Amino acid sequence: MSNINDKISDIATWKLFNNSDDALIVLHDNNVINTNVAADNLLNGLTPVGNKNFSLAGISPEFQPGGEPSAEYEKKMFDNASKSGFARSGWALKDKHGKELYVEITLIPSGSGNDTEHYLFLREMNEEVRMRQRFIEIQKDIDLKTKEVNIQNEEIESQKEIIETQRDVALKQRDEIATQKQAITDSIRYASRIQSALLPFEETFLNSFSDYFILYLPKDIIGGDFYWISKKHNITVVAAADCTGHGVPGALMSIMGMTFLDEIVNNLGIVQPDLILNNLRQRIINTLGQKGSYGETSDGMDIALFTIDYVSNKLQYSGAFNHLLIVRNDTMTELKADRMPLAYYTGINTPFTKHEFDISANDSIYIYSDGYSDQFGWREGKKYKLRRFKDLLMNFQDVPMKGQKVLLENELNNWKGDVDQLDDILVLGMQI
Repeated sequence: MSNINDKISDIATWKLFNNSDDALIVLHDNNVINTNVAADNLLNGLTPVGNKNFSLAGISPEFQPGGEPSAEYEKKMFDNASKSGFARSGWALKDKHGKELYVEITLIPSGSGNDTEHYLFLREMNEEVRMRQRFIEIQKDIDLKTKEVNIQNEEIESQKEIIETQRDVALKQRDEIATQKQAITDSIRYASRIQSALLPFEETFLNSFSDYFILYLPKDIIGGDFYWISKKHNITVVAAADCTGHGVPGALMSIMGMTFLDEIVNNLGIVQPDLILNNLRQRIINTLGQKGSYGETSDGMDIALFTIDYVSNKLQYSGAFNHLLIVRNDTMTELKADRMPLAYYTGINTPFTKHEFDISANDSIYIYSDGYSDQFGWREGKKYKLRRFKDLLMNFQDVPMKGQKVLLENELNNWKGDVDQLDDILVLGMQI
């Protein structure tokens, strides 16, 4: 049996879990083998460290809020996790005073057979329950005020004709605005279908990788981040790019980028990463008519692009601001991008750097835009930062790629809370 320090390899990552607001309980054979500080606090000092035959039902009311017995509800959740790789559910616990605590539980199994460990992530929902109760109170207050308004309306019956005329004008204006908005939204949604059709089919990744995930979250209906994959001369080429802006302007740039990559790789047959980026940069400059003049737009894109030759087991990479991460066993290697964009700038004649790396089976490769690490959080009002993002990926190495995508989304949602998404988000994970 392994322990949590075998699963979470470095001290920095364990500190991340130990200081996390989300409670963590690790089980093996129904025995608690580790918890973090948040779990101790959440369960009010009753976290059963080292407890034998631990069960959620044992620290819960007899019945869950939906009326189902806690023991049956727990068994169902563990069965679902075993089948699907994870399970998520609302749950009611009770502390030593018998007070109920409301949490959201995410359950992730790791390993198989007698060596299976279960990771329980608990997020407190007491505030959300209180907010729902407060909403009911507010709704009652609104209903009371509505009755008062109705009484006032009866008192101003003599002005009804004027009020109705004003109402009709307002409704007409509202309908006109709604119609215009709907037309614009329909056009953008149609553009989104076109953009999605240009993105590669996810099945294409199965031809080159044993496992993969694509986390693609445009800020708006359409976005400026895009991913691209192709195979030429037995060499697989993969890219993740972040175009200037988001929404419609970013989407137009992304379509241009995908079109240029298709021309460079598939038509011209260029498969060396630095040469691809040199060619792509020149095409963008020429197409946008960039000359470095004062007041000229600096539209362009950042990109991470790599190739894999499975005959020589070589990975080659070049990047414009966007780095590449490779995880092998418990070690992460970062291949650094050049600090120059795919656009006109003072060092336009400087060629991009080509990095080379020997790949092995089970290596994990990650390329990404800066949307995830630049997202502000609701608690601290600070960016997530790249260091935290790297630690997060290292912590997920025992989880399949599809599970990693789920955990990345959970972490992002917990971090940003009610803060708006600030930029397009793109993360690609691939396993050799």
